[in-house]
Amino acid sequence: MTSAKAGTIVPHVAFMQRNDGVSSWKTSAFTYDIAYPERVVSIEEIEDIINEVMIDDVYRLQKNTQPSDIWIDVGSHVGFFSIAAMQAGARVYMAIEADPDIAACTRYNTVMFKGQSVARGMMHNHVVDPFVYNDRVVSAEQLLDFNIDRFHDEVGRKCLKLDIQHSENDVFNSDDAYKLAEQYDVLVLEYHNEITSDVSTLLENIGWNITSITAHKDVQLCIPTTMIWAMRGRAARVARPVVSAGRTAARADAGGRP
Repeated sequence: MTSAKAGTIVPHVAFMQRNDGVSSWKTSAFTYDIAYPERVVSIEEIEDIINEVMIDDVYRLQKNTQPSDIWIDVGSHVGFFSIAAMQAGARVYMAIEADPDIAACTRYNTVMFKGQSVARGMMHNHVVDPFVYNDRVVSAEQLLDFNIDRFHDEVGRKCLKLDIQHSENDVFNSDDAYKLAEQYDVLVLEYHNEITSDVSTLLENIGWNITSITAHKDVQLCIPTTMIWAMRGRAARVARPVVSAGRTAARADAGGRP
């Protein structure tokens, strides 16, 4: 077993490869090594996260990705959201993680995935590696500084994923929070249900249209977790959450998916 900076490489962890033009995934004929920091995460947790993000598609990227999407992944952990977004056909401009060791693993995993995908003809070589940044996001001002337009000439939807561990109120109650819905087109927010404020109301008050709400049990933290998709500039009808056996489910009031 080889080692990577700040992490251990786990051999033969299989990802899923998406069929061209079909919203389903098949087991690939190849495997990727995954870097993770042993002091923080166990191999069992990594396997659970792979099932949650890549197979169960808890972020709903298989259904909702457009080829021109470009993401900023805030709270990237070891990079599975970024990898899932890239594998669904989007680009990832930046991944941000507060823990420096985990951020180092994000960097390794996303670069290795992109390189191997290019080598196998699954991704174009001109797709740039995500920039991985070690920081803790606690304000809207920080998110506004990450201006995708300054670095990418051809950008479709500018997408922001947030998993910021109890800093949601700080971000969405800050003076510049309304500017987020002006700078970004899509928001995916993951938050844990011990937060007492109505996050969806906060988002609507600063200009976001909520398009879906789902609930699941976080496989790593083992606590109820809510996932919100939101967009700007379009009327929304909301899918309300249902939790069933720890898996993601949604009851559509009208429509149901962004």
